[in-house]
Amino acid sequence: MDHLLYHLDASGIAWLTFNRPDSRNATSIDMLEALHGHLLRIDGNSAVRCVVLRGAGAHFMAGADLAALDEISGLPPAERRIAIQQRLARSAPVFSLIERLRQPVLASVRGAAAGGGLSFVLASDLAIAANDAKFLLAQVKVGLAPDGGSTWHMQRSIGMKQAKQLALLGEPIDASTALAWGIVNWVVAPDAIEAETARIARLLAAGATESLAQAKQLLNLASGNGLAEQVSLESRGLGLCAQSDDFPEGIRAARNKRAPTFQ
Repeated sequence: MDHLLYHLDASGIAWLTFNRPDSRNATSIDMLEALHGHLLRIDGNSAVRCVVLRGAGAHFMAGADLAALDEISGLPPAERRIAIQQRLARSAPVFSLIERLRQPVLASVRGAAAGGGLSFVLASDLAIAANDAKFLLAQVKVGLAPDGGSTWHMQRSIGMKQAKQLALLGEPIDASTALAWGIVNWVVAPDAIEAETARIARLLAAGATESLAQAKQLLNLASGNGLAEQVSLESRGLGLCAQSDDFPEGIRAARNKRAPTFQ
């Protein structure tokens, strides 16, 4: 069985589905390598206009596979350190790629988003959740620390106190709390999650490609820049948008009071 499913639909939406439902989509090396490969192919592919991350079955992702961690835990101390760091070396490029992609990335969450699962939600540009979803960083419960870039994303997205609550206690929060904290953008009924995910993904896929890419990049860079540097980057970004054919199409559509058709 493929641990990751890929489907590019006619709207240009790339659906990436974690596919280990029997283990709540816990990560495997095969899953990480397949995800890395698909993201590399998506990067720079103009046919892909939006990316959706989701889980097969009842859960988004339960984080690391406990069977793999159990195997590592039986090694001598120095070998445990190396084995854990080698495993993380497989996943680290994936989270960097999600941020680097020009295309917007939407996480669609049902059930558990635990450990690395929450890292994927935090790394995504937007997130929608079913109202029965749960979010947690469970690493502390097995004597590990958060990974997957979650410590970088959390304190920028939700603030230090909330980040430390998740990281130090390892206790779950519900979807309404995740919404209030800014981990997700929308919370819907479980039976509406698929339709709402598709609706939002279609809106993103229909957007102006360069405009979305520049907006994503500018916002990702903003926290590390001073105002003058950020304004300079905005000038460059708007110049690239204006150079695109989508800019005159957007103006024509606005003047004619119709929806634009971006390419």
